[in-house]
Amino acid sequence: RGFSVVGIPGDADPMLASLRNTPLMAWNCAADELVNLQDSEAAQQHLADLGLRHIEWLFPAADHLTLATNDEYAPGVEFLGSARVDRDPPHVTFVVNGVEDNVAATAVADHAYWLSQVRARDAAAPGTIDVRSEGFGVADAPAGTVVEGAGALMDGAHGPMPYVSRTLEWGDAPAAPVANVLHVAATNVSSVTIAPARARVDCSARLDVTTDGPLTVTLEGCGSSSFAP
Repeated sequence: RGFSVVGIPGDADPMLASLRNTPLMAWNCAADELVNLQDSEAAQQHLADLGLRHIEWLFPAADHLTLATNDEYAPGVEFLGSARVDRDPPHVTFVVNGVEDNVAATAVADHAYWLSQVRARDAAAPGTIDVRSEGFGVADAPAGTVVEGAGALMDGAHGPMPYVSRTLEWGDAPAAPVANVLHVAATNVSSVTIAPARARVDCSARLDVTTDGPLTVTLEGCGSSSFAP
């Protein structure tokens, strides 16, 4: 899980889809002089458009430093809780963006969960790879709609701090027949490697591929297949 306080994705906004398996809590302030309200509202709307799980609290009477000087984060701590990373989710979305990498610092984001060696066809632009495995016996959890609410952050240095909330949750993932199938959708991606055991398929898995250009899919330890639009 992630907890953001007076922050927005900024340059990473095109990569928000990578957070399919990471629920977020975000606190923003309507009078923030650094993180403009228009930008924080746009970020919340982008999360909603992507159907990603999130809770946003917007404090209408606070600026960029109000939450820091209030010094009360218990609801964020509760949200993070003891949640553990699911290292092998049934559906992975990842946006590769080479302009954000730093090879000298060995900070190269080209892998997520059971996907690795993701390469963009045009290295100057983001590339998106989306793979859903039928090997887990579940379909995608249905995304709900944004639910609005209100409340107050209590127990801080400034006393009760009112907020309005927007929350998007997922329902339970429905059961589905187990099958040796991977559904792959690629935009501006030239190649991807999939770890079949972690995706709960084997070397004979059927690849259902949609791509906007030439794509090589490698099943680690099995072999590679090439696809065209």
